Amino acid sequence: MSQLATVAVAPVDAAMPKELRVEVRLRNNRLRTYREKLGLTQKQAAILSGVSIPAVAALENLNTQPFGPRGWTKAALGLAALYSSNPEDLFPAAVMSVENPVVWLEVDAAELVPLLGATSADLALPPGDPVEASDLRECMDLTLNMLTNIERAVIRLRYGLDGEKQTCENIAASVGVSRERIRQIEARALRKLRHPSRSILLKECNNGTPARAYVAMAQEDE
Repeated sequence: MSQLATVAVAPVDAAMPKELRVEVRLRNNRLRTYREKLGLTQKQAAILSGVSIPAVAALENLNTQPFGPRGWTKAALGLAALYSSNPEDLFPAAVMSVENPVVWLEVDAAELVPLLGATSADLALPPGDPVEASDLRECMDLTLNMLTNIERAVIRLRYGLDGEKQTCENIAASVGVSRERIRQIEARALRKLRHPSRSILLKECNNGTPARAYVAMAQEDE
């Protein structure tokens, strides 16, 4: 059973770049499914198999190879024993061939809908407007995932991504730090969001929703 799907993309004018650049993080879905069928967290799987928690996470996230110069690693064999499976079943050829678990896809807005596993009807998209709120949320969340927890929380509160916009004073009072500290966290987060690798995605996410203020601020002075 292949773990990686091939997406057919319609050819476009070679002189015109795609509209969106989307980060995709690959995972060993088969390994994770075996664990979840037993109702185990990564920590529980590590304890029961005698494998370290970082090793379990690294194998699921494709950050390490399960096969070395001497054969299957101790971690791979430990998980295989726990899941009553063969290593070959947990780590098929498609998974073993992945060299970089983080890849980038360049797509047009209309191609984003099938990539998300939905149809225009499922997302209630009006004709001629392929990117709706659900697609925008996907783009926005994908971008915010590169921030730390506190940076992400401050950005969401400052620009009203989940409701009313909050001032630095209000956020500072709620978490018990100074207004200047909140301002520093916000500035650091915005510097990350201005990184060139996120600029295309941020611009395309700016679609007239509450995320508009966040995207506009993130793109200042680029």
